[in-house]
Amino acid sequence: MNLHFEDRQKLRALAQPVQPARDLWPQIAARIESQPRGSHRRFRWFAMAASFAGVAVLAGVIGTRMMHADRTPVSAAQSNAFIAANDAPGARWAPADPRLRGAAVELHAAQGELKQALAIAPHADYLQQLLERTERQQSHLQRLEHEAG
Repeated sequence: MNLHFEDRQKLRALAQPVQPARDLWPQIAARIESQPRGSHRRFRWFAMAASFAGVAVLAGVIGTRMMHADRTPVSAAQSNAFIAANDAPGARWAPADPRLRGAAVELHAAQGELKQALAIAPHADYLQQLLERTERQQSHLQRLEHEAG
């Protein structure tokens, strides 16, 4: 018990504030004043300008890609024929070209998932737009296959 009491006295003695041997603030102030401030300001402006330029470029790229994705021309007759062909039981696009075959599998899987999601939320406009875009992509690939022969 005596040992515990002595340890607590030693800990209390350590908890007392200790004054440094000399005043440190003049050296700290001298170091702060000796640092050039102009380079930091220029660097901040450069960093800010670079970040704004990066955001502008990113927004431009995203906007351009969205404009080109929605610009795929599909006539009403083609889209109706495509929908009728896809809704027919057992009808599935199976291209002979192996490069298009992989895309056909992915598009068919995406269409199935989107139709399931639309069955859960039939009034979801975004899901309907995604399904239409997927159908346009498949129609576009079918035209490419037909044109290639």
